[in-house]
Amino acid sequence: MTDTQKIAWHHFMFQVPADWEVTAYSVEERFGRLEFGTRKGFRGLVSWEECKHEPDAETMMLSFLRKHAGFEDESLKPSSARNLSTSKSGIFLTGAYGPHSPLQALAYLHEKKKLIRWVFPAGDASPTDKSICSILESFALNDGPSIEYAIFGFRFLLP
Repeated sequence: MTDTQKIAWHHFMFQVPADWEVTAYSVEERFGRLEFGTRKGFRGLVSWEECKHEPDAETMMLSFLRKHAGFEDESLKPSSARNLSTSKSGIFLTGAYGPHSPLQALAYLHEKKKLIRWVFPAGDASPTDKSICSILESFALNDGPSIEYAIFGFRFLLP
C-alpha cells in the first residue's frame, strides 16, 4: 500500500489507502464508527466502543460471524472459536472463517477502556493481506493535550 492518507478520529489514527472515502460516520466519543468505500463499494469499517474489561476477542469474532456473515446454509456457520483462522497484526487480533466470511480485527485499549474493531468485507481480505496488515500496523493512539482529527480532507488539532 504505497499511496495512503491519515485518518484520525476519537482514540486512534491509521493510514488507509488514499482512494478510500468515509461514507458514514458517528461523532460520539463513547461508541461509533467510520465506514469506508471506493467506487468499487464498501472497503472497511472501524468502530469503537466502551468496554469496562477486555473481552474475549475470539468469542466476539465468532458471535459477529454467526450474526452478520450471511451464511445461506446454517450448517456452514462456525461452531466454535477453533473454526476461526486468527493471527496478530500490530496490536490487533485478526480473525476470519474462510474466504467467504468478513475479516475482523480487534484491539483493546486498556487505559482508555475502549475496544477498536475493524471489519473488512468477505473475499477482499485475509489475515495475511499486506494492505490490511499495513492499515492495522499503522495504528497510533490519538490522545494527549491535543487530539488530532483528519477526515474528509481536513486535518486539525483540538484541545
